[in-house]
Amino acid sequence: MIILPDIYAPRVVGYEPLAGGFDVRTSRGALAGRVVTPGGRFAITVEFPTMTYERAMALKSLMISAKGEGLRLAMPLGGTVQAGGAGTVDGSGAAGTSLPVAGLTPGVMIRRGYWVTVIDADGNHCLHEVAAPVRVDGSGDATLPVNFPLRTVLIDGDAVLVSKPLIEGLITSDVNWQIPVGRRVQGLGFRIEEMEAVEAP
Repeated sequence: MIILPDIYAPRVVGYEPLAGGFDVRTSRGALAGRVVTPGGRFAITVEFPTMTYERAMALKSLMISAKGEGLRLAMPLGGTVQAGGAGTVDGSGAAGTSLPVAGLTPGVMIRRGYWVTVIDADGNHCLHEVAAPVRVDGSGDATLPVNFPLRTVLIDGDAVLVSKPLIEGLITSDVNWQIPVGRRVQGLGFRIEEMEAVEAP
């Protein structure tokens, strides 16, 4: 797994929710509803500010490696400060669209649209989006509603990152760039899509 160094600060230019499930249609082809299944995940497209040729060469090399090995980076938050800190899964058996968390900052509001990352015992990083605002109680506990069903088996004590969420996945876009005029590279970026959580052998 390639870890994007902090010296590279991308900005998001696109979010893609990739819902698990399938559409249900009538015999006449009309849309009748949707069956939601576990497996919903996210993809983002990011772009980097103009950078020197030397820094761009190093980033380009990381991007090529990440196409096969995977990439983990801090979720770009667009300047938003997410309160809550880092907590842990509260109890075993978390499932569906409810994420019970302990150890958060007491009293803070976890707002709709916040990103949270859960890290299971096998090290899989799964990004989720908070679906409704929740205030953390005085003990640091909260049950966070998330937009897609949890897609990995979680146990008591698994890490939950709120203030500094991460996204992990594969680069699915081509790695193209041009040798610049004046040794300044513009428009370097990529699309990263979360992978299915895989249990360690």
